[in-house]
Amino acid sequence: MAIDVTAILDCVCLTSKPTTPHTTKTQHHHRKSTRQQAPIAAQTSDSPEEMATKVITTLRNAEEPGLTLVESLNDTVKPAGWSEKLAKRVLAILEETLKATGRDTWGPVLRDAYDKAVLISGEVFDKLVEEASAHPKLAAVVSTVLAIGVLAVLMPWVLELLGFAEEGPVAWSFAAWWQSRYGGRVPKGSLFTYLQRSGMVWGKGAPGGVVVLAKI
Repeated sequence: MAIDVTAILDCVCLTSKPTTPHTTKTQHHHRKSTRQQAPIAAQTSDSPEEMATKVITTLRNAEEPGLTLVESLNDTVKPAGWSEKLAKRVLAILEETLKATGRDTWGPVLRDAYDKAVLISGEVFDKLVEEASAHPKLAAVVSTVLAIGVLAVLMPWVLELLGFAEEGPVAWSFAAWWQSRYGGRVPKGSLFTYLQRSGMVWGKGAPGGVVVLAKI
């Protein structure tokens, strides 16, 4: 029996004005010397929150999947690169985006990935999805499952950073925490089946030379 995952989630998810300080001759001379030196500004990174927001914006606007999209995502997180902390924020903001924004506001890449996640989750987690219609709290699990499915299709390296390994969740990772919290609602082995059917490939990274930093 086909289950409308989206319908279930729909029910639940429902500058200041500067002041001019008094300047002494010494302070004036110091500023003049500083201007003459013309220092080069250091390159700074956005915060994980800012980078994650830009990543999801890139996904929402993407017209085509593939190498060009991956390179664009890589550029978005430079110079810091990918990390576990960033991966957590990407998942969280993607999940919120899927719940809070209309499908008609997404580009074709995100729409197609979401549709695939909905289809496969309805088949693999049919009991969970069905129970979510009667128990709204379970919709939170379903929404996370859908976001994970989208990442499996478009950004599998993010799931690896989160600890979703081929052999099972990596100890002390987000994946291990998530399974310990919701494992009773997710049948054993079903998450692996879900990721595999979504196109997840482990250990091969992503095209375009994605830089993965050590977990922080």
